[in-house]
Amino acid sequence: MDTSSREELLISPNGEEMRGHIGALAELAVLVSLVAAGPTAAADIFSDDFSSFSSTTTWTVLNRSSPVGTTTWQQGAINSGLTAMGGGSAFAAVGYESAGAGGNATASNWLVSPAMTLENGQSLTFDAIGQDGQGFPDRLQVRLNITNAGSDVGTTAVSVGDFGRLLLDINPTYQSAPNPLAFPTSWTHYALPISGLSGPVQGRFAFRYFVEDTGPDGSRGTEIAIDNVRLTAVPEPGMVAVIIPSILGLLGRFRSSTRPGGSK
Repeated sequence: MDTSSREELLISPNGEEMRGHIGALAELAVLVSLVAAGPTAAADIFSDDFSSFSSTTTWTVLNRSSPVGTTTWQQGAINSGLTAMGGGSAFAAVGYESAGAGGNATASNWLVSPAMTLENGQSLTFDAIGQDGQGFPDRLQVRLNITNAGSDVGTTAVSVGDFGRLLLDINPTYQSAPNPLAFPTSWTHYALPISGLSGPVQGRFAFRYFVEDTGPDGSRGTEIAIDNVRLTAVPEPGMVAVIIPSILGLLGRFRSSTRPGGSK
């Protein structure tokens, strides 16, 4: 086809129609991509895979065990053979030596997140694993402070301070493997929805290693680890309500312009 015939096609009624089709299809492609990528994607508010764990700049570590022991939350295994899901030591671990020697020792060792905005619809997810060797069961709580942006967990082994909302209590009855209620001995994923708030609040979440009758002389507790901690928010579906009618309108335009015998 020579240049003159091509120009004639572009300015003819059929050419105008073709350009209209191309424009409509381009708009449709953009809108579909927004629906596919935007409203369904979860936005990270906070995430940590513990590849460079810091208990001074990212997390606040508070050991309220009674009596206080010799270890606390740290990166990598303490006295066990625990490894990350992909191998290595990129995880946070805590164990029974959070509490000291003596009868009736209680471990209450906290890993407190930075302050952030908490609101309904968010999801707190993480992975956890325990060792549970020779019948020494472990326990882990996940708690929220929705009162303020502080890190007050109280001053005793049984206090919770401002972290009064309990999201999860893994193995509160101290079962041992292979009991299905026991602390998992393989990496297990947990997803906790944030709900019941009156509105957005400044607060924190915390992991609490809470084991009674533990320590070097106790009958409970070995070592646990957590990894891949994320607080995410799924975007509101309002964008879908705007985009879907636009897509339907474009489809209607395209169908009417290509209907056999149509005048467009």
